Amino acid sequence: MLDTDDIFDVLAARRRRYVLYTLLEVEGGLGLRDLAGVIAAAETGRPIASVAGACREVVTDLARTHLPALDREGLVEYDTKREYASLADGHERAMSYLDLASRYERPPTVASPDGA
Repeated sequence: MLDTDDIFDVLAARRRRYVLYTLLEVEGGLGLRDLAGVIAAAETGRPIASVAGACREVVTDLARTHLPALDREGLVEYDTKREYASLADGHERAMSYLDLASRYERPPTVASPDGA
């Protein structure tokens, strides 16, 4: 079980918060490239279709660093073979902190009209 310090540590990275915000919007999870596209679009403020270069860097960062960390803490289930991420049952433990953070930053969204 995560204690408060562990939750703050894992949520300190914006991309990890963005992963959780995004996975909360989708049913079942997302493939690594789709998830990276949403995050790259949110970070650049541009539509998903126009962030291919940024997306490659985000894919690498998510796969090597952020998804494994979220998986270790029981917030996300990351299947490295399928390159697929979904919320883990334990994600509820971080929700109050994530709700607070979302008041001060613009979370990425899968469903925005411009694809960002």
